[in-house]
Amino acid sequence: MSLQVGGEAEPSQLLRYIEMSQLDVKMQNVELRRLRDEVVALRQAKREAETFARGKNRFLANMSHELRTQMTGILGMLELALEEGCPPVPRGHVETAVGSAHSLLRMLDDILDLAKCTAGKLTFEEKPFSLAACLREAVDIFTAEARRKGLDFVVPEAAEMTATVVGDPLRLRQIFINLISNAIKFTENGRVAVGVSVGGMTADGKREFTFSVTDSGIGIPENKKDRLFRAFSQADAAHSRTFSGTGLGLAISRELVERMGGTISCNSREGAGSTFSFTLPLREASTENSARFTTRILSTSAKMAIPPHLLLVEDDPINRQLLTVLLTRANYQLDFAEDGEQAVEMWERGRYALVLMDIQMPRLDGFAATHVIREKELARGGHTPIIALTAHAFEEDQARCLAAGMDAYISKPFNFKKSLEVIGKLLGQESHSLH
Repeated sequence: MSLQVGGEAEPSQLLRYIEMSQLDVKMQNVELRRLRDEVVALRQAKREAETFARGKNRFLANMSHELRTQMTGILGMLELALEEGCPPVPRGHVETAVGSAHSLLRMLDDILDLAKCTAGKLTFEEKPFSLAACLREAVDIFTAEARRKGLDFVVPEAAEMTATVVGDPLRLRQIFINLISNAIKFTENGRVAVGVSVGGMTADGKREFTFSVTDSGIGIPENKKDRLFRAFSQADAAHSRTFSGTGLGLAISRELVERMGGTISCNSREGAGSTFSFTLPLREASTENSARFTTRILSTSAKMAIPPHLLLVEDDPINRQLLTVLLTRANYQLDFAEDGEQAVEMWERGRYALVLMDIQMPRLDGFAATHVIREKELARGGHTPIIALTAHAFEEDQARCLAAGMDAYISKPFNFKKSLEVIGKLLGQESHSLH
């Protein structure tokens, strides 16, 4: 509204102008209050979303811990039964149970990895490792299952598998496991073959390696291929009922491959099998790093004449029983503590070559107990190696263990061979084996 100055209408115009201005101010105040309320609501929604995300992560971490703790007892006892030598018929039943337990564990890992992918929390290591050893670890998981199904399981023995490269062996092994698992699952007869080839150099000085898993299974219809690498998706709903699984393995594999700078693809024809291939650029380890890696893995120093004395800190009786059998058969002497407070007391009284420390315990947890021991070592000198035993599976859990002063990390469920290798490495011995 414009205000005209002069004339008889000036007072009324002025009054009206004031009224309109007041109305404008009121409307602006209403709009400001509305915007302020929206900002408050958005901030509250953001806080609630962050709280929900933290709660979801805690829930996943706790569920992972509880499930892995139970799986430790199941898998450990079954594998001990196999080690001790079962008669042929029961042995087949035990091998089937072991395979099912490993499948359940892989499903759990898939769910956790999907959560980390969604949250952008996937982390990757850069360290030298053997391609052959990485592939062998994945293949060993499925050898019994392939034999049970009567499949030919072909693994490369090419010279390029002797390469030592720099990257993340756990993530690469995870991709192998996902692809081999799918191949065996969807192949009822015939063969599953793993291949590897070496390509050229990339612009940034890395070597390209192409890995493949080929099967003679059911194949994939052309119109279903675009769904393969989506989470919670299988090529056919009927297949998802016939062949169990979460439908996450390929989606996670694609995420891992792409995050590592590679590509993944599928070549398949319905009824004629499938080939999944992925190419990764990996830096070849320098001569110095390769030699150091080889020396560490192939060290064959003699066993100690006197069995090393270890302190096992574990509150779960089944895990305690399992580790007792494993370690005593590997020629170690053991003392036991059931919580962190007891562990500190026993450590002060004894002289232990190494401490195996559970994390989640009553009274004093593994982190706090390790902190107390390290503080006391500052005063009295010396350093006792401490290995974390934990069912927490996230990379940040491993980092937290090392930051707390622990020297190494063993995840539950235990891999017997790897566990003994970690212990032997810290004690400066060759890896013990079960007798």
